Amino acid sequence: MEKTQVLFVDDEERLLSGLRRMLRDQRSVWDMHFVNSAKAALDLMATQNFDVVISDMRMPEMDGAQLLSIVQKEYPNTTRIILSGYAENETVLRTVGPSHQYLAKPCEPEVLKRTIEQALELRATLSSDELKQLVSGLKNVPSPSSTYQKFMSEIASPRATTESVAAVLGCDIGLAVQTLKLTNSAYFSLPQRISALGQAVRLLGFETIRSLVTLANFYIAFEGNAQHLKVLEILNLRSILIARLARKICVAEKLPVSEIDAAFCGGMLAHVGTLILVTNRPDKFDEAINLVEINGQRIDAAERAVFGATHADLGAYLLGLWGFPDPVVEAVAFHHADTNSNGTGMTPALAVRIAQFVTRKINEERGGSERLIKSDIDGVALEAVGGDGRMAQWEAMFEEMIDG
Repeated sequence: MEKTQVLFVDDEERLLSGLRRMLRDQRSVWDMHFVNSAKAALDLMATQNFDVVISDMRMPEMDGAQLLSIVQKEYPNTTRIILSGYAENETVLRTVGPSHQYLAKPCEPEVLKRTIEQALELRATLSSDELKQLVSGLKNVPSPSSTYQKFMSEIASPRATTESVAAVLGCDIGLAVQTLKLTNSAYFSLPQRISALGQAVRLLGFETIRSLVTLANFYIAFEGNAQHLKVLEILNLRSILIARLARKICVAEKLPVSEIDAAFCGGMLAHVGTLILVTNRPDKFDEAINLVEINGQRIDAAERAVFGATHADLGAYLLGLWGFPDPVVEAVAFHHADTNSNGTGMTPALAVRIAQFVTRKINEERGGSERLIKSDIDGVALEAVGGDGRMAQWEAMFEEMIDG
């Protein structure tokens, strides 16, 4: 089997030697290279392909953010990780775009290994090389201009509060995913990854968020035609409803707070993959929608026919690459497909799956014409939580939510 190619970049030879010793047991599966400058890294990358690049931040002549920006442009299929001992706001914010993840020094060997292994495992889940390259090279996820401007106005307001900023973020897929990506970086040294936007805003603080507003290409407004803008607006609205219902289901099932938050986050970001396709492959996205509207295909089947993967596959790949909590990634991955609950009862992924189905069903019953999330569900997914008989309960919960 061909070994994984991993490149480490650090200007301190002592640290490179430490990495060699720390990762000695990986030599049977990884072909590791160690260089002491960004220039040496680029020279080596010009001669061979690398699956993962792990770079220090502060280096002479060219720092880690500059290096990974070049790698992002010239080698978009390569996973990019910053490993840094510096935690100043300015340093961290400059890595947000070009890096997939930010790890802090000193980094435990198992954390580093797990981060690299998870990135490699994710690559195996997405069969389309084109989509792998698209996601790996992605800098950000855009927002409809209306919500983007609302966010800009709110964060600039002297009356802004944690709750008001989080509420605006929670109404937009792009704003939410960018904020949570940064919050879950090792910069904050959190004992566990978070999926609650209110907690993210409190951790980041207004000063950091305002800095992100002025940082080029972090929060950006969507630039596209009116038809695709309408799709984004529909996706945002539908995602909010799915997230709210998934949270209500988990609350009713008395799940832990962390799982309730994961269900809301998973519902909110369930269609981040669609957002990527609309903004980056609009013509092919229209081709998939034609299969839905003309041939009556399910959206996931239509996307697989056109792209070789679904928006759920794409969204889960992106969130996993960016280091989101596993329950959130799983919820996004399975929101159109039955999860492997194995009789364990309600989970965030199953709550999002049910919320997705109920939201679509009631929208159709109320005369909604939007068909982008056409899906199905059967009793298999519901056996662990009481079977089909509970569907009426969840539908009533949704009706109360939108009519209340």
